[in-house]
Amino acid sequence: MSAYDFEALEERRREFLNRIKDLALYMRFDEDRWERLRELVYNPMPLNVDVVIDDCTLREGLQMAGLLTPRPEEYLKIALMLREIGVERLEVMIYAKSDREAVKLMMDHGLGDVLAAWCRANRSDLDQAIKMDFKQVGISHPVSYIHSSKWPNLKLKDFVERVV
Repeated sequence: MSAYDFEALEERRREFLNRIKDLALYMRFDEDRWERLRELVYNPMPLNVDVVIDDCTLREGLQMAGLLTPRPEEYLKIALMLREIGVERLEVMIYAKSDREAVKLMMDHGLGDVLAAWCRANRSDLDQAIKMDFKQVGISHPVSYIHSSKWPNLKLKDFVERVV
C-alpha cells in the first residue's frame, strides 16, 4: 500500500467533495449548476464489457422498512420469476437464518450459478458465502467520495486498509 500517496489522494478527495457541495447545496434550481454537477460527477466513459442483467430485489428490495420478510418458498418463487424474465444474476442476503434457508432452496432448484451472496466487507460474511458454496459474491463497502463524506474523520487510507 505504500505505492500510493494517500495524503495527495486525500487532498484531491476533499477538494472534489467541496466542488460537489458548492454546486449541489444551492437553495433554488439553477440549470447551469446542475449541468456542471452532472459533468463533474457523471463523466460518461465507454466500457468495453458485456452487460449482465443483475437484480437486487431479493436483497435491497427486502430491506425496505415495514415489509414483512417472505418465507423461503416465497423467495424461491420471486427468484424463479426473475430468472424466467431473463435476469442473469440475483443478489441475495445471507445474514439471517431465513435468508440462508431461502438460498438453499434456490440452489436446490438449480439457481446456484446465478445467485450472488451480498457480503459486507468483513471476514465472517465472506466465510459464510464460501461455506454456502456461492459462485459469485458482491462485497459492499463505501468507496465513492460522496459516500465516504459521511465519515469525515476517516482518511482514504483508512478505507483502503479496511477493504484490502
